[in-house]
Amino acid sequence: MVLSALIEAPVAWVLVRWRHWPGRGAMHAAIASAVATALTHPQLWAFAPALLARLGYVPGALMAETVVVVVEALVVAWGSGLSPLRALALSTLANAASVAAGRVLLG
Repeated sequence: MVLSALIEAPVAWVLVRWRHWPGRGAMHAAIASAVATALTHPQLWAFAPALLARLGYVPGALMAETVVVVVEALVVAWGSGLSPLRALALSTLANAASVAAGRVLLG
């Protein structure tokens, strides 16, 4: 969970800063992203094994990650003042970076 937050928060910060998105600022977006990760990560790991066993790895992982991205986008929108669409884009990009890093680290 800490590794995910350490990846996702900087991605959020860079994206908001780079795109000059209106809201409460890049730091709020980064903090909201880290909080969102802390909220969703335990639930993801609690229900993912059963979901993966039932649906198979790829469909289960896609479904789980979709739920995480949407929930995190709601938290990010609330915490950062970003529009829901921008929060969804931020959440998608941050989670993609986190998943990619995990794939690299785990092979």
